[in-house]
Amino acid sequence: VSPADEGPGAFGSCQADEGPAFEVIYLLEAGDDAVARLRARLDRLGDSLVVVGGDGLWNVHIHVDDAGAAVEAGVEAGRPYRIRITHFGAAERAPEQVQRAVVAVVPG
Repeated sequence: VSPADEGPGAFGSCQADEGPAFEVIYLLEAGDDAVARLRARLDRLGDSLVVVGGDGLWNVHIHVDDAGAAVEAGVEAGRPYRIRITHFGAAERAPEQVQRAVVAVVPG
């Protein structure tokens, strides 16, 4: 039985998600005013926006289709670093093909 034969929700029958393609996370050195503008810009780019921190150091997290635009917004606001971009489709990997066989030898 292959995973695609196991019905909806099985590994082989995953359907494309309608949400954003990327998760973007970075630390940002920026002032409060710049972060307020950054929040407004990122809010227009995607969803699941979280910006937390203070005293010039912020943690930024957002789900977007344009990862480059999310990073550029950070550059305009201050100095982003430890930038991590994850493609959500990367988690949907095809199953590995089995590279072994069984040989049975019996008397007779």
